[in-house]
Amino acid sequence: MEAMARGIEEAVDDNHIRARVGQVKYLGEKLIGWDIPVVLPIGGHAVYLDAKRFLSHLSQDQFPAQTLAAEVYVQGGIRSMERGIVSAGRDAVTGEQRYPTILPRTI
Repeated sequence: MEAMARGIEEAVDDNHIRARVGQVKYLGEKLIGWDIPVVLPIGGHAVYLDAKRFLSHLSQDQFPAQTLAAEVYVQGGIRSMERGIVSAGRDAVTGEQRYPTILPRTI
């Protein structure tokens, strides 16, 4: 309960929120400086890599975002998640893969 109470206090503390958003912005700007394709704008919660551009040699049916998430974990022990074709799911009637329709702005 103490840990939960502390988390709630931090979640509404302006200084904590500014620091968290600043960390995300810092990471995003570093990645851009290293020519890593990211989705823009950089958010306050996370930096999203553009896996389709990062692994442009893979077709959508080869799941570039899932592949990148797995490789980031294997190489660096960093847990991440895919928000691409796997998250879009399959059509319940046809069983065909759905493709994300919104194209992010990237750099």
